[in-house]
Amino acid sequence: DLFLTLYRWRNRLFGISASTQRKMIPARYDRNLQALRLLCDRASREQQQVLIYIPPIRTDVAPPYDPQEYARFKEEIASLAVGFEHVQFANLEDILPGPLWGVKASTDGDGEPELDFMHFQFKGHEILADALLPYLTP
Repeated sequence: DLFLTLYRWRNRLFGISASTQRKMIPARYDRNLQALRLLCDRASREQQQVLIYIPPIRTDVAPPYDPQEYARFKEEIASLAVGFEHVQFANLEDILPGPLWGVKASTDGDGEPELDFMHFQFKGHEILADALLPYLTP
């Protein structure tokens, strides 16, 4: 409870919400990208098929990511996939319309629901499954 209360106070003090634009954390990003490279390398050597995709994101409102950093991220992931024989890439970021996204509980404790950029409704999962199916079936 203490940490949740501190989290909410921090968010309220600095005006942070789910919609607040945030910068990439370079060290974490680099470690995650390196881990993905290692995974793709091993899977490729073992002739395992890999699908890397950019997941859906809300496009009816400005996303909480720096646009230039997000664009660079997508380019890096796409070019990483090209470097491996058994890795495919798909950009599925804009396949879900705004009404299929929801809201989440307040992160600053004011009780007001906030836009949710990570979770979507059941119909959205069906759309995502249909978009992934061609990549997963021979």
